[in-house]
Amino acid sequence: MIRIHDDQLLQEGSFIQATFNQNEWHRQEMDPSRKSYIALGDYDEAVQVSSSVHIYNADQEVIFE
Repeated sequence: MIRIHDDQLLQEGSFIQATFNQNEWHRQEMDPSRKSYIALGDYDEAVQVSSSVHIYNADQEVIFE
């Protein structure tokens, strides 16, 4: 689960990309009124130790890493 508390990220964010193993990215569009997002993957992804979350703005620039 990804929970965003920063109002500026909520307003500027366009989409979230998350990965558990750096091979497959999960993308979700953002809604400024929504603070919680869930990234779903399979079991093999869940047991990996490396994970990453990026938030992009409308210009597809990373605004949170």
